[in-house]
Amino acid sequence: MLLDKNGIKQEGIVSSSSPKSERETTYDATVGEIILKGVIQPGQSFILQPRGVVWVISKEEFTLPLDVTGLATLRTTWTHDGVLALNVGVIDPGWKGPVATALVNLSVTPFLVKKGDPFFRILFHKHNAATTAPRNPATRAEYVNGICEKSLKFSETFLNMKSLVDEVADKVLAFPKWANIIAILALTVTIAAIFVPICIQVWTEHRSANERITKLEADVDGLKNDKQSKSAPLQAPSTEKGTQRQPATTKTEKNG
Repeated sequence: MLLDKNGIKQEGIVSSSSPKSERETTYDATVGEIILKGVIQPGQSFILQPRGVVWVISKEEFTLPLDVTGLATLRTTWTHDGVLALNVGVIDPGWKGPVATALVNLSVTPFLVKKGDPFFRILFHKHNAATTAPRNPATRAEYVNGICEKSLKFSETFLNMKSLVDEVADKVLAFPKWANIIAILALTVTIAAIFVPICIQVWTEHRSANERITKLEADVDGLKNDKQSKSAPLQAPSTEKGTQRQPATTKTEKNG
């Protein structure tokens, strides 16, 4: 059976509850401590950068009877902003203490995490009593210290891109020496197979072009010589000075 607001109060499940967090069938846990790499962050807010990871612990503490199980999910408004919780789910019957989760910002913009903001929406189901209870922290400080230790195992960024790139680079460069040599030789042969024919073709075409240019120059010179010989004027035969051409005379005999 799902407990409503009144049922949650009657069971005394939430300590230090806030009226703003009480809903008809759920309770919204709010941000208490904010932890990054084992350090509780000072101040009232924390800017979660894109791909950033941070832990949050609820301000409230929960006391679940053996016949009540909780189900925690991240608020929809946070998921719509690109923030996801890495560990959500069941709160066991008999649990006593706060709840926590690791948040990751999968969006491309920074996300502001503020103390007092609701982050978990928790349903409480009543059922037949369980026979065993989980191990509970003795104090809140013990629980917070445990979360600090867990946060040290997480990178400050999701997937730790720098570490991933370094690991891939190390594996690529970790090939046997002979494999690297073969790869270099194969690359050299490939480049040669592409560019050597091109170079030969360019050299051949250049040489052929020079030969054609030389032949064309010779043809042009020949045409120029032919043109000059054809365009030269014809010269009349020369005559000596003082020489006069005498008119032809006809000798006639006198009659008589």
